[in-house]
Amino acid sequence: MGEICTLTSLSRALLSFVMWPPVRCTPGRILVCRDYARPPFTSSYRCALQASNISRLYNFEPCPVPIVQTCIDPAFARNGSWYQSALTTGATTAIVDLSGGTGNLTTQQPLPPSAVHLTTDNTDAATAQVSVNDNFGIASAIIPTIQLAYSYFKTFNADPNSNIYAAPWLGLTFFNPISTQGDPDTLVTLVYEPYWNPGPGLTLPTTGSWQTAQIDAAFGLWWQNGGFGKTGSSGGPPLKTLEGWLTDPDGFNSDFANAVLISVTIGVGTYNRLQDDYFDAVKIYIPVRAMAAFRRGICCPCSGGLCMSGGLDATFLYSYEEGSRVCRKA
Repeated sequence: MGEICTLTSLSRALLSFVMWPPVRCTPGRILVCRDYARPPFTSSYRCALQASNISRLYNFEPCPVPIVQTCIDPAFARNGSWYQSALTTGATTAIVDLSGGTGNLTTQQPLPPSAVHLTTDNTDAATAQVSVNDNFGIASAIIPTIQLAYSYFKTFNADPNSNIYAAPWLGLTFFNPISTQGDPDTLVTLVYEPYWNPGPGLTLPTTGSWQTAQIDAAFGLWWQNGGFGKTGSSGGPPLKTLEGWLTDPDGFNSDFANAVLISVTIGVGTYNRLQDDYFDAVKIYIPVRAMAAFRRGICCPCSGGLCMSGGLDATFLYSYEEGSRVCRKA
């Protein structure tokens, strides 16, 4: 996975801000960059040889072969990088190459050749979760225009102990360090479960083919695990859209409006027995005007853990007024 960033159209003084936090790397490390100085904004790749500090970028040259690598670190390493945020006994996480197959898992894959594979055993406690942390902006600013998407594949399991309603879920974690409304719990995770969508009522997730969830402020139902004046609903109703949790009278208290989205997670478990699922093609779209601070880490190379050329295509798209920054499979 390459780091595609706006460099040539920015002044040197802005580089350390746009590439926050400062990158620690060895001299000569190569980043893959896309030149957004002129439209169209999908113009040629460029390389930047990087010294010990991000402010010392130099020697822009044509880059015919971009870096293509995706990583899931074994633990949190830096903002903007995927990592195993929860992995219990009885669960697994892996990046797998699906090429060479003949079934729907391979032929329908949205972004071949690789995807993330999540499994759980026949226990309620098993969970496998992969997250990316960052300062994505405050709830009141980003929710009205946020766009999220991911693709998943649920494998059919005839075992009666298998949870037929479970499928990879999407979680958004918000945090506000200041409590003004009487509830000291100002940390909450909103969870989008395919079996509650599109609603109303339960829906059995499709097995044996890739499905894509597309979510925005007004479309997509979420439960929450408690905070901002609400008791956790343990995987069920009340269900609300992101807009509903922000603005409805029976949604979160007003402290939520200033809570920062700090983490995005995809996972299976807990209480998701005998899952054999995959996910890919994650999209997080947040216009830059809506962000409390523009802060992005480096995507690659990874610091260890699960890595594979051409792996998971995870798109982090923060729009500028002109062009955009994307971290994705090059």
